[in-house]
Amino acid sequence: MFRMVSLIFIAFSVSGCAGLDIETLPTKVAGNAHKLKNVLKGYIVYHPMVVVEIGEKELCIAKNEKGQCIKVKTVCGIGEPKTLPDYSKPYLITPKSGFGKAGVDIKIEDGWRLGGIKDESDNTALLSVLAAAGGIETAVEGSVSDTPVSGCSQSGLYQVIPQEGEIKFAPIFKY
Repeated sequence: MFRMVSLIFIAFSVSGCAGLDIETLPTKVAGNAHKLKNVLKGYIVYHPMVVVEIGEKELCIAKNEKGQCIKVKTVCGIGEPKTLPDYSKPYLITPKSGFGKAGVDIKIEDGWRLGGIKDESDNTALLSVLAAAGGIETAVEGSVSDTPVSGCSQSGLYQVIPQEGEIKFAPIFKY
């Protein structure tokens, strides 16, 4: 009988925990989110994509005694990586609240990406009850790779696509 009551208590307690639902969202739904008032509950965020600029750069290969460049070589270079939203991969994040002191702090950065999740639940009372019922003692809390790009025939912005053993670049905008 005690075991049955304990199992029911545990099942009830776990069902009331706070958390997040994260689900993929069709791009058309995400694009029409402002028109669909009160239909979507939660936050829309996007999968990040890493973008770099690839183009010709001048590299000083020799300097005079005053530190001025006297010999320049033009090379194909990769700029500093930037993170942009991939609008083809939206997600809907819906927080769920639980019983007692429970909650989830969601941090959205740059207005489009999930920056962090912090669980603010305080289940110490529940854990103490469960531990006592089970005879358990509780514990005391105490850059982008330098992979060369072949030629600079097409300068522009490229998405960095890491694959097993290599990095590929997909063109986004050529100039």
